[in-house]
Amino acid sequence: MKDSNISSKFYQKLRWVYIPMGIIIYMCLGTVYSWSVFRKPLESLLHINATQKWYSLYAFSIFLLIVYGNLRKFYTKI
Repeated sequence: MKDSNISSKFYQKLRWVYIPMGIIIYMCLGTVYSWSVFRKPLESLLHINATQKWYSLYAFSIFLLIVYGNLRKFYTKI
């Protein structure tokens, strides 16, 4: 009898884990869907093809890493 009470408390706490997990899954699915929708207009707007966009994405991510590194140095001093 006591074991079932302990396991039910465990499962009562565990059920709240599914909410953030579901939100994360839906965010990933939404990202994939939005990329499939906006890929062609972005390619025509920026005049790049599928291979060139990876180079620009790589350069943009390096830029963001540099900006984040500088912001991190600033905010750790506060």
